Amino acid sequence: MLLSGLASAQDHEKKVKRSDLPAAVEKAVVEQSQGSTIRGFSQEKENGKTFYEAELMTKGHSKDV
Repeated sequence: MLLSGLASAQDHEKKVKRSDLPAAVEKAVVEQSQGSTIRGFSQEKENGKTFYEAELMTKGHSKDV
């Protein structure tokens, strides 16, 4: 369990601007955010891989894609 905790400590998430998103991520955001308010974007690195997340508000509920 200690190793798992150390690995998690090395992973990090940071806020990014929409203009910083790769084209494929931007396309997915456009498709997935219909009828939603976009609250922000983040970039996260896990095990050497980069992931992007959009935080949406849809009908009063938070949704991450």
